[in-house]
Amino acid sequence: FMDEFNSVSISKDFNDGRFGNNEQQQQYYYNAAKELTQTGLRTGDESFGYRRNNLQVNYRRTFEKQEKEWTADFTWNGGNNGGSGDIINRFFSTNGVQIGPDNVIFNEGDGTGNQFTFQTDYVNPLSEVSKLEMGARFFSNQSRDRLNVFSIDGPTATKLPLSNHYSFEERIFALYGNYSNAFTKKWKYQAGLRYEQSVFKGELIDSAQQFGYKYPGKNTFWNAFFPSLFLTHTVKEGTDIQINFSRRIRRPNFWQINPYVDITDPQNIRRGNPTLQPEFTNSFEVNYSKTYEKGNVFVSLYFRNNTEDITQYTDTITADQLSQLNNAAIAPNALISTFINADRTNRTGLELTWQHKFNEAFDITPNFNA
Repeated sequence: FMDEFNSVSISKDFNDGRFGNNEQQQQYYYNAAKELTQTGLRTGDESFGYRRNNLQVNYRRTFEKQEKEWTADFTWNGGNNGGSGDIINRFFSTNGVQIGPDNVIFNEGDGTGNQFTFQTDYVNPLSEVSKLEMGARFFSNQSRDRLNVFSIDGPTATKLPLSNHYSFEERIFALYGNYSNAFTKKWKYQAGLRYEQSVFKGELIDSAQQFGYKYPGKNTFWNAFFPSLFLTHTVKEGTDIQINFSRRIRRPNFWQINPYVDITDPQNIRRGNPTLQPEFTNSFEVNYSKTYEKGNVFVSLYFRNNTEDITQYTDTITADQLSQLNNAAIAPNALISTFINADRTNRTGLELTWQHKFNEAFDITPNFNA
């Protein structure tokens, strides 16, 4: 505490983790007549570990006016990870005799990562019913990872396209503000606006393939604004009706965008899509809430329009994709799942929530959503 109004806090964390996993999968294969043609046994053994550090520096400035404050926070997360594992797949005829040699896959990898966040916020209650909030946030995420996958055939080890040596950097910058006030004692509102820029740059180092996205792109300046508006009417004490609108962005996560191929389940392959773009949600809601002595009732009628909706997409593996996986014990009719940007998804619904407290020891909260 530097004085009555200014304070600084510093915290440091150290994390160390070690994990192991053993898995056994029984497989049964049938023909179109549902007759058993062969069986399989797939075993997996892997170990993984990480070490991470975290540093936080927080500054807080208060004022004589109650609830008025300014904060500035810096956070750093960094560390490394690594591990190895193997998968062995054996096939057997219906009389229990093994078909062909073992299919053996070995993988090992490691990685490093650093995340930086700087955020500053200002809150000023202008009157008993009005408040102004403003802030800015910058986030940076940098990572470099290496995964080598080999098919083992006796003394010969063949490196598979499943191997993945990649790096990426993600940066997000945002400015935002929020203002709340009241028209009358029974009508109040809250309006907010957020401006955001983000970029994701990834590279498969071995093949020099680049992937990622930049938002907003060319000629889409206005798409970088995310407004919100809440209008509330107090019918009587404890009973409110609210109408609101908001626009949000959801970016693809790392596994959705990374072209890494997951063969843990030989019948269901998973991989990311490096061309995936962010999705957006335009949300409209009409809400009713009533509070009484022992509980409350909440009713919400909503419409949500998702554009560029991040959607799982599944198809049968192609002959070319199967041949690239070499001796990885993948079923020739396996399904391969990835993610795409659908044109749009519209959701309309009604949600009911009731909370009631019978006594100090017992309460219920049923919820219904259609």
